[in-house]
Amino acid sequence: MEIIVAFKKSVKDDTEWYWKLAAKLVKFGTKSEFFHVETAIDDKWISANTSYGIEIHELKPINKKHYDYYKIEVPDLTIDQKEKFWRYINKQVGSGYDWKGIYLTQFIKLDWESESKWFCSEIVTKILQLLYVEDFLDKKPNKLSPGAVFEIINKIGEKIEIEK
Repeated sequence: MEIIVAFKKSVKDDTEWYWKLAAKLVKFGTKSEFFHVETAIDDKWISANTSYGIEIHELKPINKKHYDYYKIEVPDLTIDQKEKFWRYINKQVGSGYDWKGIYLTQFIKLDWESESKWFCSEIVTKILQLLYVEDFLDKKPNKLSPGAVFEIINKIGEKIEIEK
């Protein structure tokens, strides 16, 4: 089974100033070149949107100027495992973005974890755990930043190009 992980490193020129500032703060606070991460499984993008929480979209390339893409291969799940995975993910859709969690865990380094909200690297880590990606099984999802996810994926994955 193929998993694509997209790491966002920059924003569009016409992005509002406050989103540009937020991106810079996340990069600075986490000491990384990336401020956002999302993943694609079964031709569906799964991400944590700052306005809506968890979203699932049809697979389409995201602007490669702003993202680096990596592919990892994992053994196929059984039908039951895959159904269980999608049931779990679908229950998270619209759950809300964990603003409090991202600041408390990524900047202040507390062990905060919301029971009902997610930030981007937290949900990606949980997804990779649910898909049995061994290098993530012992990680706490709320402790990983986009840069920390990148450090692991960069070792086990392959950088790819996605045509727009």
